[in-house]
Amino acid sequence: MTKAFKRIFFTVVIIIFATGCNAESERAKFARTYADILYTRERNHDTAKANPEVRKVLKDNGFTEESFRQKFTEYSQNSDDMRALFDTANAIMQRRMEGKK
Repeated sequence: MTKAFKRIFFTVVIIIFATGCNAESERAKFARTYADILYTRERNHDTAKANPEVRKVLKDNGFTEESFRQKFTEYSQNSDDMRALFDTANAIMQRRMEGKK
């Protein structure tokens, strides 16, 4: 391998790795946010009180109501992906409910 080829190869590998990490962290952020929403709703069944808390959860996680809905719609296009995200969010919420946060 030439020196130039190695540089190009490693640059491409780094770009692929960085892109994959960003996509995964976006999915993880969505799952955590969804878990926060589930936890908030579970703790407070009064919608009038829970809604402001949910909006705060969204804001704290970098979402608006619209951007969260868009991501939800995007992920729901693939049932396996959505099931995995639901499972992750549910596991996070269950740990919180058990006090393990």
